[in-house]
Amino acid sequence: MSNILRVFCTIYKTRYVIKKPKEKEILLIDKLSEELLLNSIFKKKYEVLHSKKYQINLFILLKAFLKFNFFSFHENYTYEYIRQVKPKVVISFKDNDIFFYRLKNIFKNIKFISVQNGFRHKNEIFFNSLSVEKKKKTKLAVDYYFLFGRNNILKLKKFIKFTPKLLGSFRNNKVSLSNKRSKKNSVLFVSNFRLKKVNFDKRGYNVEKKILSHVKDFCNKYKLYLNIAGSTITDQSLEKDYLTSDLKKDNINYILKVKTTSAAYDLIDKYDLIIFIDSTLGYESIARKKKIASFSCRKKDNSLIRPFGFPNTKKFNDFFYSHSDTKKEVFRVLKNAFFISNKKWLKYYFPELKDLISYNKNNELFYKTIKNILKS
Repeated sequence: MSNILRVFCTIYKTRYVIKKPKEKEILLIDKLSEELLLNSIFKKKYEVLHSKKYQINLFILLKAFLKFNFFSFHENYTYEYIRQVKPKVVISFKDNDIFFYRLKNIFKNIKFISVQNGFRHKNEIFFNSLSVEKKKKTKLAVDYYFLFGRNNILKLKKFIKFTPKLLGSFRNNKVSLSNKRSKKNSVLFVSNFRLKKVNFDKRGYNVEKKILSHVKDFCNKYKLYLNIAGSTITDQSLEKDYLTSDLKKDNINYILKVKTTSAAYDLIDKYDLIIFIDSTLGYESIARKKKIASFSCRKKDNSLIRPFGFPNTKKFNDFFYSHSDTKKEVFRVLKNAFFISNKKWLKYYFPELKDLISYNKNNELFYKTIKNILKS
């Protein structure tokens, strides 16, 4: 599809707003940012620049047309929106959007903040795109980058100029840690199922069913109850059938994903051991001080694409993870992680995992930083 046709298709499908945006101290990029900050202390202080596939402001569109270039429509529209709102700070929760990191060089007097929204793996478009921009010598920058943990700082600084802030997961931080006792003799497997990937690269990409089969055997041997947490809203029945079709249904509890923010974290808190492959929720459970067992063995073209703890995988003790999908390795890791006491886990293994993801109750660090910017 040509760039011109793509622009007009977007315009045709999108909802329109006629009135011009109000001048606000904060500009949020995209609907996701608004959803995460909804009902926050800044509610009346922000304007939202929605993705063009959801909403187009006709006032801004007209101004963008005056400088129209079919090959830079997105850029012109964004620039005009920022000029109209005149914010002190622009915030994006889509931290893997390369374009956002170009804006600081256009608006040097505005503060730009990026907030990590998911665990960033080795084989992602994000890192590939950053490498491309570096070869083109593109200057990428934000003022502050709120990260899950310090693990990615050096890697990201090769491409982006920023001051790091160790926040943890914004969603996870909104839910208080639980002091309730976990369920005994029970483990939770966190799915990362994606329907469009089911038939992709059968040589090693889709490892969930194989890992689950070994986990089920382990649970049978040690008389444990297996709980499986679904990961999709739109394909719930398909996901359940895919993950459990080869398993005997006795001693299995399948838990459908629900939409509320707190539900996933409340679920994590109910179990001592969280098992996952490469799910962000699995990594978030570390910050909730849960024991983990990770089998980051997903491959593409016979090469690992999401090794545990990327980019500093080698620094972590393999007591609690493996890059293999063999039954022997699954049993080794599960025996280690399940039978170690919580006290020993927190003493010997949790400290090294804190580099991956931290916990900041109610995102106090984030809100404090924004308040200071608005005061200046």
